[in-house]
Amino acid sequence: MKTKPFRAQYYNLKKISHLETVVTPPYDVINKDMQDDFYKRSDYNFVRIDLTKEEGDARYIAAQKVYENWIKENILVRDETPAFYFHHQSFVLPDGKSITRKGFFGTRKIEDFSEGGIKPHEKTLDGPKTDRLKLTRAVRANLSPIFSLYSDPQKKIDRLVEKIKATKPMFDFKTIEGERHEVWKVVDAHICQEISTVIDDQPLFIADGHHRYETALNYRNEMRATQANVEGEALFEDVMMYFSNRNDDGLIILPIHRALHHLSHFSIQTLLKKLEGTFHIKPYGALSPKDMTALLAKAGKGTHAYLLITKDADKNYLISISHENWLNHPVTKVISRSLVGLDVTVLHRFVFEELLGISQEAQAKQENIIYWKDTGRAVTETRKGECDVTFLLNPTHVKDMEMVAMAGEKMPQKSTYFYPKILSGLVIYPLD
Repeated sequence: MKTKPFRAQYYNLKKISHLETVVTPPYDVINKDMQDDFYKRSDYNFVRIDLTKEEGDARYIAAQKVYENWIKENILVRDETPAFYFHHQSFVLPDGKSITRKGFFGTRKIEDFSEGGIKPHEKTLDGPKTDRLKLTRAVRANLSPIFSLYSDPQKKIDRLVEKIKATKPMFDFKTIEGERHEVWKVVDAHICQEISTVIDDQPLFIADGHHRYETALNYRNEMRATQANVEGEALFEDVMMYFSNRNDDGLIILPIHRALHHLSHFSIQTLLKKLEGTFHIKPYGALSPKDMTALLAKAGKGTHAYLLITKDADKNYLISISHENWLNHPVTKVISRSLVGLDVTVLHRFVFEELLGISQEAQAKQENIIYWKDTGRAVTETRKGECDVTFLLNPTHVKDMEMVAMAGEKMPQKSTYFYPKILSGLVIYPLD
């Protein structure tokens, strides 16, 4: 089997009765203020391992010490029997709609991307990979899962575990932020085998956790080089994943907006002049974030559409270009087929690079770009004068992400925001 149940490590409910005080979002979305808050919530908050406050390499030594102490103190316990851990994450979207995303934790055989079984869609950076590799060496565990997508349009796996999920979950709690999390353990060997059968012979798409996957790959290669005769059997040959059905109604992608700042001699009127020859431009007065989202969604059904937010609340601009006109534009001749139809491609390759002169290298370094996941905050910060102009976008579709990944291409940075993030601290995969 490539997809396997595993003996997870998790918080001991006899010691930690309120899981909402110890779980966190992934390390890469935790800023300094959030880190401080998590430290205050509990002496056993997961951030004390995943993202410690120490500087330099001392942070990894500190994480190792905390992790080992929690094991000795029985704060973290480990299952005796391998299992898949099925998970429901219930949340409310910014528009007020209630959603439940379903998935499960397991492990997957690590493969080089060249083998074709694991499909990435984002570029990775050396800094985060170095950080995560040092942490993995220190604790010898996968602390957070890679979020992956499989295809099961007939919902075979849902039917396999339907009766189990009708029983009382092993975990059932609501986070301080308001999300409800339920986890059921599936240990039946026959059911586990059937689950693996559904997934094993199809490619998996990385939705989130590209840096973590490449870290696991690098760690595996390191361990193979230092330990003889263990290939195929050692725990480091696998990586913890969160598997979610791409056909599930609860799979949500939200947009990530782009704000530009500190551009030389920038003026909104100059930008509009440059856009005139290619885009249809329609001015709007004051709009609420909710109205902006609705306007963009409607405009984006037949075009590549963006809403330009300026420092002046009464001056907003909907810019759009039809798919046909964009495909006939000279710039598209050097863009791959899988990428050319993405809203983020039009924005980054044409508006940012061609019209505003922000090179791909500068974009990668985020020299003039701020990314906003929250529409309301993007609008507020723009009005405060924190940036020159903000482009609001529609979300990327799963099918587009998969098309890019299957073609072996990479999307521009922060093209997808699978909402919400998978919690860290629910389950751990020890590599010893």
